[in-house]
Amino acid sequence: MKLAVNYSPQAAALLAEGRIAVDLFKLPDLPAYLEAARARCATYVHFGMRAGRGRVDAAVLDRAAELLEATDTEWVNAHLMPCQDDYPGMDLRTRTPADAQRLRASMLRDIAPLTDRFGAGRVALENGIWAPTPPYLPPAAALEAGFIADLILCSGTRMVLDLAHADVSARWLGMGVHDYLGQLPLDRVVELHVSGTERGADGEWRDHAPMAAHDWELVEWAMAEIRRGRLARPGIVALEYGGVGPGFDHLADPEVLQRDLTRLAGLVRG
Repeated sequence: MKLAVNYSPQAAALLAEGRIAVDLFKLPDLPAYLEAARARCATYVHFGMRAGRGRVDAAVLDRAAELLEATDTEWVNAHLMPCQDDYPGMDLRTRTPADAQRLRASMLRDIAPLTDRFGAGRVALENGIWAPTPPYLPPAAALEAGFIADLILCSGTRMVLDLAHADVSARWLGMGVHDYLGQLPLDRVVELHVSGTERGADGEWRDHAPMAAHDWELVEWAMAEIRRGRLARPGIVALEYGGVGPGFDHLADPEVLQRDLTRLAGLVRG
């Protein structure tokens, strides 16, 4: 398993100082940061595509192909995160069979161009997160673990398992995170995302926070499941703290980065 971290100037400085050791920088699909990241470390791209939004067109596919060639990216990923704004009349918080069918058809239409262009074995779909604020707003039906499993199995793709996404979504759906994870196709996981979760002033849980005790417990559970063979050994384990671009550039405290990445490295490499 390779250890990765979101690229940020803070992470790059820590790496140059020898305070962290990683195999890869994880980059958004923003070419402006590619050269700076690649000068420090091997780099792969995590694409921002969202299945169900109707925006996976030829230009998006061509740009993805270019970034695959320019980096050490193995999988073309897409997020299973449709947006309520694209589904007039759909209630954000209800989970009706009609909603699920409508979302399923739309999301599979966006996944198909990816599998056609790159092959199903190179496409990895990431479980979404309950995030009731723009620009996210995923309809609740799309967060059901069984719904996610169906999309992955039906399309023949692999999975990016985001533990924080699973934790937050399970909390909102009113179920235990281990029960939620147990419904996902864990044998298809090729990449594992790790970040802290915290409750905001509005009462909603969010990811991309510093790691807390309950977050580490979930990571330790995942590592144990990998050893037991119940969770596929991912090629990459990525810490998603810090980053570049709107919403991420202020979340990169160097001390937090060093602390959390050092502990994660011990779990991954141990």
